[in-house]
Amino acid sequence: MYNRTLYTVLAGILHLGEITFVATSETTSAVDKDRNNALTQVSDLLGLPVDTMELAFCNRTIASNRESVTVPLNAIEAAENRDALAKAIYANMFEWLVQRINAAIAVDLTCGTEIGVLDIFGFEDFKHNGFEQFCINYANEKLQQKFVKDVFSTVQDEYVREGLAWDHIQFADNQDILNVIEGKMGIINLMNDHLRQPRGTEEALVNKFRTNAKDTGVIAFAKVKRTQFTVKHYAGAVTYETIGFMEKHRDALLPDLLTLVQASSVAFVVDLFLSDDDNDTTSSSGSSSPREPVVPPVIQAWNLRRKGSPVSTKPEDTVDKAFGGRRKAVPPKTLGQQFKTSLSKLMDTIEATNVHYVRCIKPNAVKSPTDFNKPMVVAQLRSAGVIDAIRISRAGYPSRLSAKELATRYALMFPPSMVGKGKSVDDTCAMVLAKMGFQKPVEYQMGKSLVYFKAGVLEELETLKSDFEYEQATIIQKVVLGFLARRQFGRQLRAAVTLQAFGRRVLEQSYLRRMRHAITSVQVSFRHRKQHLAFMAKRNEAREADANARAADERAEAAAALYAAKMEERVEQEDVPLVVGRKPLMLPPKLDESNWNEPSPRSSQSTPLTSPEAATSEESFGSALSRAKQAEVDANALMKRSDAMLAANKSFEGEVEQLREQLDRLAKENERLRMLLKEHKINPDAASSGKRL
Repeated sequence: MYNRTLYTVLAGILHLGEITFVATSETTSAVDKDRNNALTQVSDLLGLPVDTMELAFCNRTIASNRESVTVPLNAIEAAENRDALAKAIYANMFEWLVQRINAAIAVDLTCGTEIGVLDIFGFEDFKHNGFEQFCINYANEKLQQKFVKDVFSTVQDEYVREGLAWDHIQFADNQDILNVIEGKMGIINLMNDHLRQPRGTEEALVNKFRTNAKDTGVIAFAKVKRTQFTVKHYAGAVTYETIGFMEKHRDALLPDLLTLVQASSVAFVVDLFLSDDDNDTTSSSGSSSPREPVVPPVIQAWNLRRKGSPVSTKPEDTVDKAFGGRRKAVPPKTLGQQFKTSLSKLMDTIEATNVHYVRCIKPNAVKSPTDFNKPMVVAQLRSAGVIDAIRISRAGYPSRLSAKELATRYALMFPPSMVGKGKSVDDTCAMVLAKMGFQKPVEYQMGKSLVYFKAGVLEELETLKSDFEYEQATIIQKVVLGFLARRQFGRQLRAAVTLQAFGRRVLEQSYLRRMRHAITSVQVSFRHRKQHLAFMAKRNEAREADANARAADERAEAAAALYAAKMEERVEQEDVPLVVGRKPLMLPPKLDESNWNEPSPRSSQSTPLTSPEAATSEESFGSALSRAKQAEVDANALMKRSDAMLAANKSFEGEVEQLREQLDRLAKENERLRMLLKEHKINPDAASSGKRL
């Protein structure tokens, strides 16, 4: 919404600078409309009437008590009016923009603490020094006075108030310079008075300075150039040229220009010159009555003339204004008076803070990064009061403590009998400092409410206190560490006894398990051996029975074969068949067991087998067969038992292998327990006997 308006106003300000004037006579002027149409463009952009704008630039209205007089202006004065209007519009617009930014980023500053940094221009002394240099050097004089007051005046006054033996140090006080600048008849007030004269010249202004400040010794005047005057500042003498002083000092829009701005058709331009009270009145009543104009802030106007980038530092400004907020209306003042007021308020703010000073020293005058001009640096240190500050710091007592704080802080280094009850705080402080070997008044002094120390004494006190606290802390640590060590040793001893008992129990349990496993292994081995021997005996019996059965079978087969052969022989000789059952059978003679292995030779004569002999031979053969079959059955049974015993032997070997694996695991567990006992510093051999390490 406001972006286009801002750019429009900026364009109007740029075109405002293009307006030129021509002299119609020695004392009158007019806008040069033939060369350009800048006046029309400004009228379109800023909404200002063309005729009213030309009259306001080329004329000046002087109001007296009962009437007003219009005075024409020459071309130079008209151009100054034009520039003043452009600067006022730009400054107020810039201030409005800064207020908007501040309102957007504002934080609550009513709680907590804050750190402020004041960074201003340093002391300036150029070939040509104008009103800007005068204001800058005036501000530096004010800050130098604060520095002198903090470092010299306040310190020495405090020493006198506390009743210390003190040799006063002479220092350069710049109060007389400030009196010449801001006093009742000082330079600023004389310039304000000079503005009331219609045609006051620069020479007349310098004559006023000479008349009122000739006896001060602070200001000097040139004999040739009557528009110059020299002020002997704390940092050196500076010559100022008064030509242009009054124009910059005036810094207020003429009533004609204010009326011109209020007649603008652009509401934003009108609002830039309104006060808060006027805005409230307008918004409540809806009327458009005339409102008082507001002059630009002093610091902004000053910066506009120097750098073209103003910064809002007006004390009465606040950061909580809303968009389009208004400033409070103040009476029109000169720039010098505004600067004086702002600087006074700034010093009030500084007085309420704890100040730390940072001195910037120029190493050379040519801005070289490598040159170091020693005389120039020493002169700056001397003029800034740094040398005197070092001198008073050496001779003074920079450190201080209250007597009660000193007694409370350092009395702990002495026994209660020396600093106990019944002794005053001052006596305790004196005794403490005397016992520590500090000499009075060389190293300290007792004031009425404070104890003052030379540089380094308080640090030495702190060192002694730290050493004492370190020694006491060491003793306390010894006692506490001894108690903790004894308690820890008792815990470790009880833990070691418990661990040894546990270790012995584990070892005994392991030994018992090993014995049980050994006994079981012996029993298993014995039973295995016994079963093995029984198995071997039965196997031998089975083998013997098998051999006997095979022998019986062989003998039976041999007997049968022999019998069959004899029967065949007899049948061949006698042809007498013997019928046994349905088949004829030739039976040999009766054989006994002695001739089974070696059959008897056949007799030359065979007789046929009678029936009783044949029956007897058949019975013998049947019994032999039955015995052979029984032997075969026994052999098969023995073979089955042998197979069962072999299977049992294999199972036994598996059990033996499992027992061996269990023995290996027990050996590993025993080794792990021994390592555990060694980690806890327990002798494994002694653990089994119940002995501790």
